[in-house]
Amino acid sequence: IISFAKKEGYDATILNAVDNVNNNQKKYFFDKLFDRFKTSEDDFKNKKFGIWGLSFKPGTDDMRESASIYFVENIIRLGGLVSVYDPKAMNNAKFKYFQNLKNITYCNDKMDVADGSSALILLSEWPEFRALDFKKLIIKLKSPVLFDGKNQFDKYDMKANGIEYHQIGVKAL
Repeated sequence: IISFAKKEGYDATILNAVDNVNNNQKKYFFDKLFDRFKTSEDDFKNKKFGIWGLSFKPGTDDMRESASIYFVENIIRLGGLVSVYDPKAMNNAKFKYFQNLKNITYCNDKMDVADGSSALILLSEWPEFRALDFKKLIIKLKSPVLFDGKNQFDKYDMKANGIEYHQIGVKAL
């Protein structure tokens, strides 16, 4: 819409502001991940991160402006490894958005993403991500750390289940 408005000579001030806020939110949330794992220059090297949700929103394979693009590209740029799962956007990711990137594993099941991951990062609100087997998740993760970009879970439930829980805009418990 912003591009169309520019072509038509319209200054989409409100849309530009919303776009700016969305971009800042991605950076802010990634910085939380970075700060959690950064203790030296090599902290992301060969460290694996699991990502649930590649699409911009559930129910679609549309990845335009998705936070997953920002996260995957930055984790890999820092030398990390990424495992990803999305119910619909896997082909879009593999053959369009991430086709030239290495160090990505495309998983067929949401729980496979957690295998050996230093943290699980939730970026889309797919219904299947709401139902968690906490015990299984903790066993699969290298460390029980969850970054929830949608504030989908209750922080007290996460703490009670032994998961270090980071939400967007909220301090971790």
